[in-house]
Amino acid sequence: MNRSGKGGNAAPSRAARVFLAAASLSSCLLGAGPAEAHPTVGERRSVLDEGDREAGKEPDARGWLERGRLLAESGDVAGALHAFDVAALRDPNLPALDRSRAEVCLAAGMQVRGLEAIDRHLRTEPDDPRGLAVRARLLAAAGRPSEAAEAWDRLLRGRARPEPDHVIERARARAAAGDVAEALRGLDEGRARLGAVPAIDHLAVDLEVRREDFDGALRRIDRARAGRAPRGTWELRRAEVLEAAGRRDAAREAFSAAIAEIRARASRGRPVPVELERRASDGLARTNPSASAASPTP
Repeated sequence: MNRSGKGGNAAPSRAARVFLAAASLSSCLLGAGPAEAHPTVGERRSVLDEGDREAGKEPDARGWLERGRLLAESGDVAGALHAFDVAALRDPNLPALDRSRAEVCLAAGMQVRGLEAIDRHLRTEPDDPRGLAVRARLLAAAGRPSEAAEAWDRLLRGRARPEPDHVIERARARAAAGDVAEALRGLDEGRARLGAVPAIDHLAVDLEVRREDFDGALRRIDRARAGRAPRGTWELRRAEVLEAAGRRDAAREAFSAAIAEIRARASRGRPVPVELERRASDGLARTNPSASAASPTP
């Protein structure tokens, strides 16, 4: 088995797959802030309807476009697409109409129709970053990861500070196309432009484990631990990588350290998700010598 990562893109071992399944939660550790009050879709539609009644006329093209967007937000895909069709009858050159169509199609899983719409949009606005991102996502959803990665390249090329999500989605597309090394190169490029971004670092670790370059994964974790990210999170990731690499003793020590760090943060009034401590405790149990002795011989 290749433990150095130099063997390309071999399928990950069972231990690596277990690690990746557990680690999938780690990129979601940054909790969202308190929800802010916003008008509901129905309230916004009521405002539009009231305005039209006061004006005493049918909505114009922009009014139908806005209605389509509101219908899409409420989950009425057919109604949204109908509204966009009406808008197109009133003004076929309405800016962002085809992009809105494509966005609705992306959410509804209608990739072919969405790609037709976004390609029309990009013929008139070839450098629209939002449109380029929609096209890349449609290609990925359509099972065309190589083309999706190229679409992300087109969007990211020359951007001094790209959106972290775009860097991550490009890497996922590259990895889905089988080019893990290029996916990692793109993540490193994004990190060089943006600085430390936990979600980028977590995905890079996942990809190193996928190709079973456990030492590479550990180096990335050590770099992240040296920054300002919560240490309990990275202690846990380190333990899981060591376990996936078959280094049970080192993994057991790392799981213990992760539990200690998680509890220390909680005692300082800086709690971390309960899921992290549960994962660390489960990992400690798995790597306990008594657990190994109790396991049946294959």
